[in-house]
Amino acid sequence: MTPLLLLRLLCLLPLATAASAALPADFTAQLATKSSLSDPASALVAWDPRHSPSPCRWPHLLCSSNRSSVSDAHAPAVVASLLLSNLSLAGTFPSALCSLGSLVHLDLSYNSLTGPLPPCLAALPSLTHLDLAGNAFSGEVPGAYGAGFPSLASLSLAGNDLSDSFIGFLFNVTALEELLLAYNPFAPSPLPEDVSGATRLRLLWLAGCGLVGEIPPSIGSLSGLVNLDLFTNNLTGDIPSSIRRMENAMQIELYSNQLTGSVPEGLSGEIPADVFLAPRLESLHLYQNELSGRLPATLGQAPALADLRLFSNRLVGELPPEFGKNYPLEFLDLSDNRISGIIPAALCNAGKLEQLLILNNELVGPIPAELGQ
Repeated sequence: MTPLLLLRLLCLLPLATAASAALPADFTAQLATKSSLSDPASALVAWDPRHSPSPCRWPHLLCSSNRSSVSDAHAPAVVASLLLSNLSLAGTFPSALCSLGSLVHLDLSYNSLTGPLPPCLAALPSLTHLDLAGNAFSGEVPGAYGAGFPSLASLSLAGNDLSDSFIGFLFNVTALEELLLAYNPFAPSPLPEDVSGATRLRLLWLAGCGLVGEIPPSIGSLSGLVNLDLFTNNLTGDIPSSIRRMENAMQIELYSNQLTGSVPEGLSGEIPADVFLAPRLESLHLYQNELSGRLPATLGQAPALADLRLFSNRLVGELPPEFGKNYPLEFLDLSDNRISGIIPAALCNAGKLEQLLILNNELVGPIPAELGQ
């Protein structure tokens, strides 16, 4: 290295240090985040005040003004959103992110982050969306998550390695509208008896969470629920009749809860008649359980039903004659039951039926000509 080149490098060093020191606190935290993570795809390489002196133009983040009055005209910008999904980032959770007091949206999904979840996130007052899905976070969910998050509307921890018992305390986060915890290896645990605290829930995705026991009757208190997914668990007992109060439900998926051997049987009992009266219900998946009895007559009154899958149960009796007449049925699978009688001619009245599977039943009579029109 020539003396002249060395001199130039020494002159640039204080400039780089000064540029970093002059940044507002939120962007200093971003530099700390960058330095704490492995970034093989160089997704954060542009987070550099020497090359991009305006940090609000750095990729993967959005700024907002921190002005609360005219007197705050010169207040520095703050980080409002960090959108770091699917960037091949690796390491533990960057603790510097917990200093972002104005953060509204944090998305670190589908990276390779490991270690425990940070309790400090629950104290962020403005955070409304937190997505940490598809990483390898492990251990328990901090208890602070059930007592904090004053503004959180959407929480996704799906597809991690979280263990310990199922975290029922998250139903205490009253602002939640979306709760996605699917596919974590939780220890076998029941749903909490009282889930009524989360009155704003619209989406509940708890597939593959090791759930055991019965679906609590309090599930019906979640009247705003649009999507209920409890499939691929070990739930037992009856479907609670209170489910009729879920008037906004569009999709209910309770399939693959059947057990074998010495383990108690899976979902049992008859299908509640009122479940088909939910005015917005489009999809109902209850297959591979041990549901019994007849299909209720209300099946012919479901106004929006498009996808019904009840195969591999113990259903008996005839199909309601009005089945399919009043709604846009597209997919129907009733295979592997003991359904008898004739195939209703009205099944394809709406002209949208694409797949019809009724194998291994006790049906009689001809296939209605109307199905070929």
